[in-house]
Amino acid sequence: MVKDKKTKVVKFLKIMTAYFVLYLFHFVIFPHTPFYSDSIYDRVTRILMCLLFPLVDIIKLKSNVLFGTVGICLYNLCTYIYNANAAYGIGRAGFFMTGDFKEEYLLSYLQVTLIIYVIDYYIIYTIVFIIRKIREYLKKKEEERWNS
Repeated sequence: MVKDKKTKVVKFLKIMTAYFVLYLFHFVIFPHTPFYSDSIYDRVTRILMCLLFPLVDIIKLKSNVLFGTVGICLYNLCTYIYNANAAYGIGRAGFFMTGDFKEEYLLSYLQVTLIIYVIDYYIIYTIVFIIRKIREYLKKKEEERWNS
């Protein structure tokens, strides 16, 4: 029982560390490199990384929906605290996020990000769950075939 709790705590800390490292890359490291230009390509790259991160989270880190949701909340909290002077246009007004920075826009952006991420996480989690069940079923059938 104690070992099971310890394993869950270690797993939780690994997942939170992964989300924090993702945040560090997006807002602390990358915006301060010569490769960052605050262009649409940087924004698309960040969005794709955030949408594909649940796949890594589920497959590699063996996460669940609760840990993933807490992880993205940590990511959003860190983004609210420090967003690298509105990097990627976060918190700016306008369709292309080129207007003035306002905290209200940042908060609404983070809320939308959280909702989209959780929906994306559920979809990817369901797909991975179905694929794992199909693989288990096929493996079981293969074993039955070899045993008979």
